[in-house]
Amino acid sequence: MRIHAGILAIVGAFMALAAAHAHEGATGVVKERMDSMKTVARAMKAIKTEIAKGDAFDAGAIAENAGIVQRHSGEALVALFPEGSGHAPSEARPEVWSDRATFAELADDMSQLAATLKAEAQAGARPTQAFADLAGACGRCHKWFRE
Repeated sequence: MRIHAGILAIVGAFMALAAAHAHEGATGVVKERMDSMKTVARAMKAIKTEIAKGDAFDAGAIAENAGIVQRHSGEALVALFPEGSGHAPSEARPEVWSDRATFAELADDMSQLAATLKAEAQAGARPTQAFADLAGACGRCHKWFRE
């Protein structure tokens, strides 16, 4: 079991290093969106960590991080993908521009789901399902629109 966990740790570290290397040289709007996605990833990780604490979760931290995700989604996200910005080191697939309506719909779903998660946390609930729904929206977008 220890060997398996060690291998997973090494693979994870390699993937993180490869991702960091892939983002080298990014400028302009491509860098802005990569930075925005890193911000969203940190917020999602923080939400997941809080939810995993069980009854000891910090609803305020969840709400704050859900607000960050919400601010980086919807129209703000779509604006980071102007026509002609799919060049390297971008990981965006051409479908971002050829199927703009679906891309915008997923970005709006992300915003609405982040708002729901934030509202549930502000009400003091542990928003486990709302987080799962938001994570699913992120995954769908990555599946269809990211290399």
